[in-house]
Amino acid sequence: MSLLRAVLDEIERDPELVERLRRLLGAQSIAAPSGPAAMRIADYARHTGVSVRHVHALVRRGLPCLGSGRTRRVDVARALAWMRDESTSPAPARGATPAPESDPELAEVAELAAERAKRRRKAAP
Repeated sequence: MSLLRAVLDEIERDPELVERLRRLLGAQSIAAPSGPAAMRIADYARHTGVSVRHVHALVRRGLPCLGSGRTRRVDVARALAWMRDESTSPAPARGATPAPESDPELAEVAELAAERAKRRRKAAP
């Protein structure tokens, strides 16, 4: 089981973490992002907190884009839906590194869930 799946499972098990995450995410609408409909790859990378190289890798995997070459833009709304679908897919290949968390409070929630998941794994026979 990947660490991300363990974190998500732990968040689902703990009502306190679920409520805290809901409060954090309630401030911003995930379904209707505010901002441009399409972004250049470099802007999208900056917006999401990942490297340009990683965005190019996502494009190769199917991240929705408009245009090609230097005029290529990431379709932000479709990319968000695509990322949600991808998050339910199997874990990335071995050696792949997760994107850094850009929101300190979300990072804290993920850290707490990861610690709890590790403790549960240690306690399991």
